[in-house]
Amino acid sequence: MAAERDERLYLADMRDAVDKILRYTKGGRATFFADPMVQDAVIRNLEVMGEAVRQVSATTRSAHPDIPWRQIAGTRDRVIRRALRAGANMPNSPPRRTIVVRLERTLHPRQ
Repeated sequence: MAAERDERLYLADMRDAVDKILRYTKGGRATFFADPMVQDAVIRNLEVMGEAVRQVSATTRSAHPDIPWRQIAGTRDRVIRRALRAGANMPNSPPRRTIVVRLERTLHPRQ
């Protein structure tokens, strides 16, 4: 039986996914919609975030209410349904750099 994965690894997955989404969408909405590969990459990273957020404990989520945990999970669900139904659409509120900073603080609290 495999050992459980450390929660910090899920938080790092989330941080890394946000970083990638921000890089991939740096060119704005027009670039996003013009390139199906970018759309696929963004959707994939939203999936990663949504799956990872579900592995973060209630204790950690409660300790960091500034991170929109539920919104992250919900964004993943909406984007996946929309992508499957009618082609990719960029979410109305994509991940922001502030989420990366908050996740980084959660991973590396000041001692």
